[in-house]
Amino acid sequence: AMAESNGMVSAMMLAHLDDVSVARVALAFARLEYGEALIALLAALDGVGRTLSSSCALAVAALVDDVLASGEAWSSAISALLLSEPSLSASRLEAWQLSGAEERWRQHACSSRDDAVEADAVLLAI
Repeated sequence: AMAESNGMVSAMMLAHLDDVSVARVALAFARLEYGEALIALLAALDGVGRTLSSSCALAVAALVDDVLASGEAWSSAISALLLSEPSLSASRLEAWQLSGAEERWRQHACSSRDDAVEADAVLLAI
């Protein structure tokens, strides 16, 4: 999918971050309400096949769900990302989106909450 650099988030950067650090990056982007950076992070994670620990995945998915609460917000973030990062492959980002990326991450946020991940683990994650 999107394994090469996608501007603000690259596969190489992700390789150097542990799961908690990835969640902290997502938290920083969320505090700034930087939706396109959250999209870039999710696309990079999916592009390299990175699976986060359940508590860190919950933290990232919940942060994304808060900032990009609607399908319209998600689509706007993708458009903003493409405008801000002209080196990105629009066709790859579109293929990632068409592969069900939004649904996967939103479902993950809900299913992780339903799985009752311990609050301490989530707090440690962010």
